[in-house]
Amino acid sequence: MDDSELRRLRDRLDIAAVMTRYATGVDTRDSILLRGCFADQVEIQASSAGRLHEVLASAGFAAGLKMGGDQWVNHLVQGMSAFTVTNHMIGNHFIEFAGDEAVCTAYLRAMHFGGTQFPGSPPYEVGGYYRNTLIRAADGWRIRRWTLTCTWETGDAGVLLR
Repeated sequence: MDDSELRRLRDRLDIAAVMTRYATGVDTRDSILLRGCFADQVEIQASSAGRLHEVLASAGFAAGLKMGGDQWVNHLVQGMSAFTVTNHMIGNHFIEFAGDEAVCTAYLRAMHFGGTQFPGSPPYEVGGYYRNTLIRAADGWRIRRWTLTCTWETGDAGVLLR
């Protein structure tokens, strides 16, 4: 294995680690951990064919929404803080490279427990995938475009609206 192959392997591991830090940061509401995942400017896109679509639309998730990394992290932490517990599982990282940019497509399964749901009734759960564009920064890979596509949901979506 030559140096370029080793570097590409390291890049893959580093990008998968960004996605893991993102999931951990969201679930622990750790703004410092989350901030290290994002570029200074982030483009946000999210879509869902189900009930989640209403929530995304009311939150202003129009295609191509842009905001600063700090603002986006604050938005994430505030949004997830509405839940007693969340659990984001991200896996099956498929990574494509174009120079110092990469697109990581990874499957998502996320559970959201509201105050009246935990413990007891089932969570509101979504599945789908992220298709994030990352850039190589001086201190590592950062998400520049965050794209969430929810392909299924189950449970009480009302917890999102409380």
